[in-house]
Amino acid sequence: FPNLPGFVAEVNDGGLKLIPPPSTLTQAVVLIGTSEDGPLLTPVRLTSLEFGDQVFGLPRTSMTKREKAKSLTLHMNETYMAGCTDIWLMRATGTFAELSLTSSTVGNPTPLLVQSVYPGERYNTIEVEVTATQLKITPFKKLVVGGVLTFVIDPANTQTFTLANYTYWSDLTDAVDAKAFLAKARLIATNPGETIASAPLDIMASTALSGGSNQL
Repeated sequence: FPNLPGFVAEVNDGGLKLIPPPSTLTQAVVLIGTSEDGPLLTPVRLTSLEFGDQVFGLPRTSMTKREKAKSLTLHMNETYMAGCTDIWLMRATGTFAELSLTSSTVGNPTPLLVQSVYPGERYNTIEVEVTATQLKITPFKKLVVGGVLTFVIDPANTQTFTLANYTYWSDLTDAVDAKAFLAKARLIATNPGETIASAPLDIMASTALSGGSNQL
């Protein structure tokens, strides 16, 4: 209609494949395997192939034959293409990245533990700093360099918690947990029943979490 006002728009969905609605579901299939991201030992129902990649991470191109045989996201695609429409994924391996916070003024020398939200090597990039007044947790961000996916510290999204605002350790852990999505880490009290004021943490320079592994 060349004589009508307006514009022409083309919508491209990027080839996203959506699983059909529940009315056409096949019997459920649960895949148990390895991944580089995502929750541990927690079945997650697939709503789209893209969703599976977002939760559990894209498989690396440099995987060995043994690693490919156990990869959740690789077999997710195979299962979907084979006709299954009710797919659940469960990650079976991986260790969390962690860092202990110390306090020389209380009976428990390590009252708090910073732990990554999910297991994986990428979470070793997270850094934690304790000043006289604040706890700071700096997450990572994804960066593609030369076509290779890497993970670097992301100071722009540092989550800061002023210790004076929290009377007990549980108050501080609750505050960090509320920001876990942004910080990519949570705070755990080693003795949950402890009712000690949260202020006297030992000062610590910015330190990275460690121990996170994919165990592919």
